Amino acid sequence: MEKKKKFNVPHVYVLLLGLILLFSILSYIIPAGQYDMMTIIDNPATGHERTVVDPDTFTYIERTPVSVLQFLTSVPRGLQESAQIIFFIFVVGGSMTVLQETRAIDAGMGRLLRILKGKTWVVIPVVMLLFSLSAAPCSAWRRRPSPSFPSSWA
Repeated sequence: MEKKKKFNVPHVYVLLLGLILLFSILSYIIPAGQYDMMTIIDNPATGHERTVVDPDTFTYIERTPVSVLQFLTSVPRGLQESAQIIFFIFVVGGSMTVLQETRAIDAGMGRLLRILKGKTWVVIPVVMLLFSLSAAPCSAWRRRPSPSFPSSWA
């Protein structure tokens, strides 16, 4: 009787390069197109505006498929364009590792539980508040515009 081979998930780099190759090939197959953008008033009370896609303006444009050189340099270019956020993630990950290795989080939770004297239902909201306050400067550090979707898509 033959043993069934267990399926092993390929390494993450193999998956990423496979997806990049797949989408590079699809750039030769799928026709290119674009939408026009329009400005809408998001909040009439404040007059806040945002730019969204006009769903009625799709047009086909000339195809610009990915070349072999673009495929080969896509990962280094992506890393270069995302260097700031990658570095930031490394710093946050390193900080969390230091907190875990020094058991500072455990000590802080123990102290919080002693202060609350058995009111354990308060622990989660307090910890959520502390972590969100510590993350607030991070979101203010670099504000990136978020994609806007037409209200008809909601």
